[in-house]
Amino acid sequence: MNQDQVGWLDLLNNTGQSDLELTAEAEGVRLVLYAGKPSGDNIVSYGPFIADTSEDIQRLYSEYRQGKMKHISTVPESQRILL
Repeated sequence: MNQDQVGWLDLLNNTGQSDLELTAEAEGVRLVLYAGKPSGDNIVSYGPFIADTSEDIQRLYSEYRQGKMKHISTVPESQRILL
C-alpha cells in the first residue's frame, strides 16, 4: 500500500485469528488500525466520522468545529496501544 490508502481485511472464516504483516521503509510508518467483529448494526459515515445516525454525524461535526474534540495526543497513556 502507499500513502493515503485504506486497506480492508475481510472475515473469511470463523477461526478467530488473523495475521497482519507491515513493512516500513527507513523513514518509518504512521497508521491507524481499527479492529473488531462485524456487529450487524446500521452505521452512517461521512468524512472522518462514523456514527449510528445522520443526526449523530451532524453533532460530531458541530463538536469538531467548536474545538470540543480532543487531539489523539491528549489520550491518557493507559488507553494507548503501542505496536
